[in-house]
Amino acid sequence: MKESTLRQLPGAVVAVRALDAPCGEIPESERALAAAAGSDRRRREILAGRAAAHEALDAAFPEGPAVAVLSDAEGRPRIVPPIAGVFVSIAHDGGLAAAAAGEAPLGVDLAPFSRTAQAGRVVEALVKSGRAFAVEGRVPWPHLMVWTAREAMAKRLGTGVLDDRLAVRLEPSPCGEDWVARTDKMLLRWWFEEAVLVCVATTN
Repeated sequence: MKESTLRQLPGAVVAVRALDAPCGEIPESERALAAAAGSDRRRREILAGRAAAHEALDAAFPEGPAVAVLSDAEGRPRIVPPIAGVFVSIAHDGGLAAAAAGEAPLGVDLAPFSRTAQAGRVVEALVKSGRAFAVEGRVPWPHLMVWTAREAMAKRLGTGVLDDRLAVRLEPSPCGEDWVARTDKMLLRWWFEEAVLVCVATTN
């Protein structure tokens, strides 16, 4: 993929970057957050995730003030100083980092195609325990879609991936090159960046 891509979606702007892409200028507080990470890969993920967050925030809020994207006590991204009506979510996997920004709570997740078997085992266990439903209809990557949807929805709700509210039936349908599904309160959209599935959960 290119060093970064930017997508304007209903309710969100999503930036996806390669971990090794130049991060440009990011606040010193974010660099300090990365420097405190326990491994070189984690430092790269933090820096790439913050660079993606600034790309998404700048596109979603072009007149917005300068902010830093730090972490709260549970590791979720936190905008400093906080701004009403400005939300951001970050994910990294498969050599990519993604960030979504918008005016309402939202969540983003990534899963490389190489995780298909792992996702299958996890999702089938969740379905068996009643914590998830299999995807309805014929879709190309049913387990990856459920896996990423649960992560994105959990971030959108600010909860854990075992929250009972995530046990919803998904009926994805094609939308151009993407796939979309709706729940009572959320809109989910999936697409591939190279061999990595991206999922964004926004307010329906």
